[in-house]
Amino acid sequence: MTVDAMSAFDGLDGVFNNAGIAAAGNYSFGTALTDTNLADFRELVEVNLVGMFLCLKYELQHLRSGASIVNNASAAGLIGVPKGAAYVASKHGAVGLTKAAALEGSSKGIRVNAICPGFIQTPMLLENATDEGKQARRVMTPMGRLGEALEIAQLVAWLLSSESSFIAGACIPADGGLSIGGNR
Repeated sequence: MTVDAMSAFDGLDGVFNNAGIAAAGNYSFGTALTDTNLADFRELVEVNLVGMFLCLKYELQHLRSGASIVNNASAAGLIGVPKGAAYVASKHGAVGLTKAAALEGSSKGIRVNAICPGFIQTPMLLENATDEGKQARRVMTPMGRLGEALEIAQLVAWLLSSESSFIAGACIPADGGLSIGGNR
């Protein structure tokens, strides 16, 4: 896909790697490590980490100097979360992959960074969480609310822009304070 886009647009200046899952098979956030089966663990890692690896592998080969890549990781990639081991492991891997890719990309003039959102009002959260679950996420967030998709989009747009030209390998929390330990 990257090669087709490169041809269609005579090169690309920025890419947002924004795909992931929080549930697989019998696993959902809230499943104990001891209750997580290997197939479900592998599926989360396959989508959340291997998928990002494949994007980066080809993007770094084809993007022009001065380009910027933003990966969507998670606040869960910065902290430990009980009963979330599979998701947390996949997102910690995404954070590490971002940092390694930033080191490789910088020699080609390509910046690689990640955003680490907390609980954001997206279809994935809104369709899969009960009202009690949404309220629990608000309580866990020190700012006392769920984030808005626009807040994340603005951060991504800034990281893709030349305004962030000296930022590389950053994994920026956009989580209402969740990753600093607040109300867990």
